Amino acid sequence: MQKIDRAAGTIRPFNEGDFTGCDIPDFPKWGARVPENAADYYTNENSITTSGLYLASQCYRYKVTGDNDALEQAHKAFNSLRIIYEMGVNDGQPGYLGKPYGFKISDITVCDQYIHASWGLFEFYDIAGDETKKIIEEMSVSFAQYWKGAGYRLVYHGNPWDMNGEMYSYNAILVMLNVVAWKYSKNDEFLSEAMMIFDRAKWHVETSVDQMKREIKKILDEIKAGKKVSKGMFNDQFLDYIGDDEFIFWEGNIHNQFVALSADIINRVLPDLLPGIADLTHKWMGIWEYGIGADLAPYYWYAYNAVTDGWRSLPLTPLLPKDEWEFEDRFSGYLSEIRWCEPLSRSMQAAEVAYIYAENEKKAEAKGLALKILNAIDETRMRWMFDFDGKQLQPELRHMYDILSSEVPSTWLATYWRGRLTGMIQV
Repeated sequence: MQKIDRAAGTIRPFNEGDFTGCDIPDFPKWGARVPENAADYYTNENSITTSGLYLASQCYRYKVTGDNDALEQAHKAFNSLRIIYEMGVNDGQPGYLGKPYGFKISDITVCDQYIHASWGLFEFYDIAGDETKKIIEEMSVSFAQYWKGAGYRLVYHGNPWDMNGEMYSYNAILVMLNVVAWKYSKNDEFLSEAMMIFDRAKWHVETSVDQMKREIKKILDEIKAGKKVSKGMFNDQFLDYIGDDEFIFWEGNIHNQFVALSADIINRVLPDLLPGIADLTHKWMGIWEYGIGADLAPYYWYAYNAVTDGWRSLPLTPLLPKDEWEFEDRFSGYLSEIRWCEPLSRSMQAAEVAYIYAENEKKAEAKGLALKILNAIDETRMRWMFDFDGKQLQPELRHMYDILSSEVPSTWLATYWRGRLTGMIQV
């Protein structure tokens, strides 16, 4: 994520002066090797994803145009991923992609970074030279080995996270990692591992939003029966601002891209595993609209109504006492009408994958959504977050203004060039 410096008219990396008087996370609480300062955090927090998305975009650009500049850009993005990968190798953890805060290895990673890295590498393989192919094979195989060796567990910002029970997007990513490792190694242990993980999957038959709706209705039934039941994170803190049938749908629909890309890669290696890929990608595309109105300016905070299946924005609220902030984060200590753009990039990509597999009217629907979002991306929607009236971010969070999204620009390019390749976009 880069700083949009309005005064200088440039886009640049952050520096510590950008955070004077700002409220930033307490990084030491996250572990041993963590960001040393806020500039390191914001500059490199999502660089694995950015590199993977940009790599994929330039691979598609090269396949469409044959332009050597596209191939050169692909190599630059690949080298970014390789440098981060080598940090893990040198640390004795081949396959570990630690978020490179301060351009150094950290103890923080998350599985969704691997889908974007793997997608870029998978697309690059077709056009890479023989030596680069060997490196891609090594990296891809070691990704699966690392996660199996880690027991599919991690610690994220000081919080333990066991992915063995995951049935939706993270399950799809882990299946994909093992399927790709099998493709390059032909070691059947990876295929067996993929099948073991897939055995507990539900992402191929329903979405995580379907599961969330069931959980919400179960909680509502218990409340109506007179039981004292927690509505869950954020909901209990802000009960005065949501109705009896409402829940705060925090980041509820942003994993559609993870499943779409994972399913696409899996299908291209093992087409018999997902006979219903057209239906599953269309279902995951369909969750895009929660929190996104006609203005295509997604709300970060919004309330979902379990009775009507509708949603509404939430008002700006007073700040909770600090000891009630989730994640000890000021941004999570109050509600607002702040908008953010990552749902646009992810839904745009999910729609494009749905287009590739759909037929008839569903194909037209997916194309329509992908192009609608693609055409809506402008200077405002290139930002990570934006504030229409200047009142939604507190002064202590002003560093969150004017940040170039780490996903929107590269996903826009990937969607455009893949759209050219598949015929979704005619020029």
